[in-house]
Amino acid sequence: MVLILTACNDNRWDVELEQQSEPIEWKRLDQDFFAMKGRDIESVNDSLSAEYGEIYMRYLWNILGLGHPKDPAIALPIDDYLHDKYIQKLNKAIQDKFSSVNPYHKKISKAYSYYHHHFPDKYIPNVVSFVGGFKNRIVVTDSTLGVGLDMYLGSDHEIYGKVPISRYRVETANVEYLPYDALRGWIHSNFGDPKKQNNILSKMIEYGKGLVVMDAVFPKAPDHLKIGYTKEQLQWCENSEFSIWGKMMDQNVLYSNEKEAVRTYLSEGPFTPGMPRESPGRVGYWVGWQIARSFIDEHPDMTLKEFMKLDNYQMILQKSKYKPKK
Repeated sequence: MVLILTACNDNRWDVELEQQSEPIEWKRLDQDFFAMKGRDIESVNDSLSAEYGEIYMRYLWNILGLGHPKDPAIALPIDDYLHDKYIQKLNKAIQDKFSSVNPYHKKISKAYSYYHHHFPDKYIPNVVSFVGGFKNRIVVTDSTLGVGLDMYLGSDHEIYGKVPISRYRVETANVEYLPYDALRGWIHSNFGDPKKQNNILSKMIEYGKGLVVMDAVFPKAPDHLKIGYTKEQLQWCENSEFSIWGKMMDQNVLYSNEKEAVRTYLSEGPFTPGMPRESPGRVGYWVGWQIARSFIDEHPDMTLKEFMKLDNYQMILQKSKYKPKK
């Protein structure tokens, strides 16, 4: 049980926890998988499949593309992968960087203490780290939060200059983003009904609600880490809030679900099309965050659990009294 005492400041989420961290396990699939090299791969593969369950199946099949763990011929592609010189170099870089994951484990555990207070009935997952070949930062199953350590080697790491990865993704490939990416991935997979998000407004407000949960589980963290922007990108959004909203109004896109409009305002990318190169991608989600924040500020007696159940996005916009800053 978590006992919360409201802190005497203006941040409603900055509270004192009786239980300082939620006990979660961090399992090193990145180490266990590469330990198969030189051993009986079929036997170890069966053991890992039993131990890790769905996340292991998705790792082999979807992330690495080697095949299903139950494939009787799976040992051959695994062995080839483990003996690939480039993969060995990548794994060494990861093991050198992450000889210990304790600092990130502690930060995620603390965040889940806040999460458990606001959502006591929600499941708390264990964490599994893996080497994903630069494809996935975060992978979520029903019971597991997967973290691709190869996406947190540091934006200046030489290895990123030798692989086909977009520069804008490398800009945030720093370890300080890891706990925030992890929680954001879990939160957005556990809230909201995509069937009800039938236009840009509903999509961006639902995502913005998730970012309010990020406010609550990381009450003292800077905003750029919570949304996964660089400091410069966040500063651009804050300086350009009025013009971003004005452009969306001029283009009448809030109630659109056209693919081009969705890609423009909600998709990952080096910048938002039609806006300066200093802009980040998915800028619509940042606006949705400001709307969600405005709404929760206007309703100080509403719990976070009650807020996350709301799915009338037009009502949220209207009652948020959102006014973009000039």
